[in-house]
Amino acid sequence: MEKYFGISLFIISLVVAFWGIYSKQSKAAVIFFCLFSSFLGLIFLLYDRLIEITIENVGSIKAAQIQAKTDADVISELKRRIGNQAETIDLIAEQASNAEKMFEDLAKKNSLAGKKIDELNVASQKASKSLINIQSATEFITAFLNAENDETVSLTV
Repeated sequence: MEKYFGISLFIISLVVAFWGIYSKQSKAAVIFFCLFSSFLGLIFLLYDRLIEITIENVGSIKAAQIQAKTDADVISELKRRIGNQAETIDLIAEQASNAEKMFEDLAKKNSLAGKKIDELNVASQKASKSLINIQSATEFITAFLNAENDETVSLTV
């Protein structure tokens, strides 16, 4: 909307300038009107691209409105992505903590399993010795019973 108004003012100032050159009107008033309306036309034409505020004895502030809006959108998108990454990092840290707890638990269970295996090895060795003793006793009893029945079988010990 501002662009069309600016273009209209600029065209009107050109028409008035040509009219003022070929008419017998006051040249100063025509020049002032043309410059003023041309300036306003350019301001409205560039309004959405550039806003300039001039403060006397201080300076001027120029801001590109469209670029500022675009930059604000980019910044807010980056902020959103960083927020999402923070959630991801928190989730990874939580999973790492859980993994560490699971590792400690697994290490304890592994140590306990090692102790149980050692106990089973000791029990297996005792069982093997007991089995050997039982086999020896069985052979002795068999030989004794055979001897009692007058069957001669040699005893191997």
